[in-house]
Amino acid sequence: MEATLHQLEQLSYSLVERLAFTELDQLNDYMRERDALFIALQQMTVTPAQKQAHQSTVKRILQMDEVIVGRMKELRAAAELEINKLSNGRVVKNIYEPDAYEQESYFFDQRK
Repeated sequence: MEATLHQLEQLSYSLVERLAFTELDQLNDYMRERDALFIALQQMTVTPAQKQAHQSTVKRILQMDEVIVGRMKELRAAAELEINKLSNGRVVKNIYEPDAYEQESYFFDQRK
């Protein structure tokens, strides 16, 4: 258990160190590795003494998780903004495309 918690702490710490420059792909990799470590932790049987001994490590990991989740929210907000820009651009483009006026006009200019 101690080794798995240490791996999780190191994984979180290394991500927090470079968090300002972290992109979505790196966060996905982190989450995949983190999930594997959590699965390993869940399969272990832990005594109350072990829980008590590793409580400070768990607290540090949870504090780093809060920072990581904040960065994830920033990236999600930026992605939502870009998606909205694209969809708004698509709507404007569709308005001005010739396919928007598929029906022929019935008005004639008779001033000649």
